[in-house]
Amino acid sequence: MLTQILIGLAVVAAGMYLTGRMKMRRLSQSGVAMAEAQALHDLLVTGAKPVMIDVREPAEFTSALGHIKGARNIPLGAIARRAAEVSTAKDQPVYVICRSGQRATAAAGQLSQAGYTKVLILNGGMLAWQRAGYAMDH
Repeated sequence: MLTQILIGLAVVAAGMYLTGRMKMRRLSQSGVAMAEAQALHDLLVTGAKPVMIDVREPAEFTSALGHIKGARNIPLGAIARRAAEVSTAKDQPVYVICRSGQRATAAAGQLSQAGYTKVLILNGGMLAWQRAGYAMDH
């Protein structure tokens, strides 16, 4: 029974994601989408393993604020140089995360310039994730 419920949730979330119904909005100046913490959390709950790049410095990534489980740490200063490490499929969604959203916006622009077509910024960053009460790794 639980397995059927989880499969159903995964199908619904995948359908919402693919049809663009997850909570996202477009940034007019950059064209990069913003994903709300709840939308990313809901996707993770289904068992999906989206590409998540945390662009804070390593000390921040492991700090008390923590990071989202499964996120990889590529600091903003290295994102252009290490863009190829993000994903082999440049049309795959890439969630960019920082503390509040500012560095993620800069990194998202660099990833878009590197050819990634589905870059999403976690709106409000880890502060929004923490405010929502979602789990964090340290």
